Amino acid sequence: MAATVDLALCLRKHDYSETSQILSIFTRNHGLMRVIAKGAKRSTKAGDSRFSGGLDLLEFGEAVFLHWPEKDLSQLTEWTLLDGHLGLRNALRTLYLAQYAAELTSTLLEEHDPHPHTFDDLAEFTAALAGGGRFGPEEAALAFQLRLLESAGILPELSLCTDCRRTADIAFFSPARGGVVCRACEPAHPDRISLDPRLARLAVTVLAAGNPRAGLRIPFPDLRLPKLTRIQTDPLNRVLLAHIAHITTRFPRTGEYLLARTPTPAPPHASDPAEPFLPPLPPRPLDPEQLAEQQRLADELAALAAAPTPTPKKRRPRKPKDIIISPHGDIDALPPPSPPPTSPET
Repeated sequence: MAATVDLALCLRKHDYSETSQILSIFTRNHGLMRVIAKGAKRSTKAGDSRFSGGLDLLEFGEAVFLHWPEKDLSQLTEWTLLDGHLGLRNALRTLYLAQYAAELTSTLLEEHDPHPHTFDDLAEFTAALAGGGRFGPEEAALAFQLRLLESAGILPELSLCTDCRRTADIAFFSPARGGVVCRACEPAHPDRISLDPRLARLAVTVLAAGNPRAGLRIPFPDLRLPKLTRIQTDPLNRVLLAHIAHITTRFPRTGEYLLARTPTPAPPHASDPAEPFLPPLPPRPLDPEQLAEQQRLADELAALAAAPTPTPKKRRPRKPKDIIISPHGDIDALPPPSPPPTSPET
């Protein structure tokens, strides 16, 4: 069988042995593929020349592989690294967003199903995160997520109520219905999630920025996206995660990192710089018995504070102790003792 050459992105990797790897790659013309790279981690000259010293996550390169449709694993025979996306490691947030995009791609798309536009979106999205494009990472991740859902055919309805098809009073999102619902229809959906209607319109605007006309795709570097912060994107990401979890019956593993808040660094004088800063834990709720004891102590302190201060008693002067006086009078007035008598012999 002749070898096939295609552009690819590495989405997953597993060590198969000391020198081999099993990879999940996303190719432009062949879709998702699971391949085995024999000798990819071999430190010999032959191994370095064929696999560039091994493959890492989110790397973009040119893959040469032997494709067998009847087998689960194809064989990767050569890998030429084109872009390692080292800039993703400069910030933890960009690395989380790129890994989340890679997991969504491998989860929502079927194997051997080509999606050239989605491949271009993922390649340009990771390159923009690594190189610091003219837009921020939050709006770029939201745009890629919406375009991926549209390409996979599971884009939720964000402009009309999924029950009554009205545009007024949109205030909730139902994963079971796959879209937004209005206030009049929300009692029939116990899985509803509160969603600001302005954010729903914002998501529709971001999606329309990449598809101004049917059949036309605008590359990521040319998108005109509004500047967004996590205040706008986190509620939308939470809604889209619930939608994806309902369809795939599992929550994405990197979804918790997508919604995680990075702790604010402590000032230099607050803690030891060698120790990592951890945000303070919220106070634990007290038991009813502890609350009653705390209230009793507070009442006692309040009663003590409200009680009048007693007047201090006047202390009587102490009588001087009686002085023992000799029966002969004052000791100082007595004559000095006479010397003892001396004998005549002396």
